[in-house]
Amino acid sequence: MTQIGRLRIMNARYFNWEYRPAVILDTPQGGLEGLIVPRDSEQWCHGSPVEILHSGNELTHSELMEMFPTLPPLERAGIDCSTQKEGHRTRERSTANGMATVAWIAYWIGNVATFVKLTFFDGYEYTSWNWIIAIPVNELLALIWPIYWAVLRPIFGS
Repeated sequence: MTQIGRLRIMNARYFNWEYRPAVILDTPQGGLEGLIVPRDSEQWCHGSPVEILHSGNELTHSELMEMFPTLPPLERAGIDCSTQKEGHRTRERSTANGMATVAWIAYWIGNVATFVKLTFFDGYEYTSWNWIIAIPVNELLALIWPIYWAVLRPIFGS
């Protein structure tokens, strides 16, 4: 049994996981501990041993050292890098969600504005029977308002 940082290990298996070095350590408690070196990092971080086993290519220690000659020592292993990465991903996701929300709101504002324009301000005269056709057509055109304003309105006029 050897000691690596805070981890006491019984056996180590080495992997090329998504073109990154990875190690799976068997702990004395019968568990597995996965360690990877992320692309933008120079330290070992916790990783999922299941993912490493599933999609990694197992190597010998010498093959690992040959493939990744500038590996940091395993003695400094065990740093949790997930919080930094998760925060970064969350920021990206919230920015994308914010932009999607703005686009969604803009689309529906355009929809309502087009429907109101076509229904009330387009000069169309409603009778006792034609409104049942005109209102659904106006809503259909309001749903495709970008096409209506960019293509149909210039071609067919008002």
